[in-house]
Amino acid sequence: MKRMRKEIDEIAALEMEMGDLALSMLEKAVETLDKEDTVLVNEMKEAHIKIQKLDETIESKVFRVLMIYQPMAADMRAVATMLKMTTYFERIGKYGYNIAKYSVNIKDGKASSAFKGMTEMGKLAVDMVKGVMDSFKSRDIAKLKQYSAMENKLDSLRKKVLGETIAFMKDHPDRVDDGSMIISASRYLERAGDYACKLAEKLIFMVSGERIERY
Repeated sequence: MKRMRKEIDEIAALEMEMGDLALSMLEKAVETLDKEDTVLVNEMKEAHIKIQKLDETIESKVFRVLMIYQPMAADMRAVATMLKMTTYFERIGKYGYNIAKYSVNIKDGKASSAFKGMTEMGKLAVDMVKGVMDSFKSRDIAKLKQYSAMENKLDSLRKKVLGETIAFMKDHPDRVDDGSMIISASRYLERAGDYACKLAEKLIFMVSGERIERY
C-alpha cells in the first residue's frame, strides 16, 4: 500500500509539472497578443515537445499502477483522473502554441477591436487554467463550482470577437488573412477554457466522488 501511494504521489508531481507547463504556454500565448515575439514562439515549440514526453511518461506510470496494485475508491479516482488530465493539459499547451503562431503573423488586424477582445479572452482563459492548477495542488474544489459562469463569459466574448472580426474583414477585404487568424486564435482560447472546465469537472470527482455532468 505504501509503495502504491508513493507511485501515485510521483504521478501527481509529474501531473503538476505538466499542468504548470501548459499554463505557462497559454500565458506566453497571451503575451504574444501584445507583442510580436518569434523567440517566444520557438521556446513554446520546445515546451510542447516536453509536454508530449510528460504525457507518455504519466500514461506509462498510470498503467503500471493499475496493473500491479489495482487501486480502489479514492486511489482509483485519483489515478483515473490524472490519466484523463494529461490529455487536457496537452491540448491546452498545443492551443497556446498555435495561438502564438497566429499572433505573430497578424499584422494590421492587431489594431481592430476584435483583436483587443481576444486579449480579454486570453486573460480569462489563463485565470481558468490557473484556478484548476491551484485546486489540484490544494485539493480545494470550492471555487471550481464557479466555472460555469466563467465559461459563459468566455463564450460571450468569443461571439463578440467573431462578430467584430467579420465586420473587420468586410471593411478591409485585403486583410481577410488577418481576420481568419483572429477567428482561429479566438477559437483556441475558447477551447482552452472548455478544457479548463473539463479539468474542473474531473477534479471535483477526484476529490469528492461527485460527478458533475457538464459546466
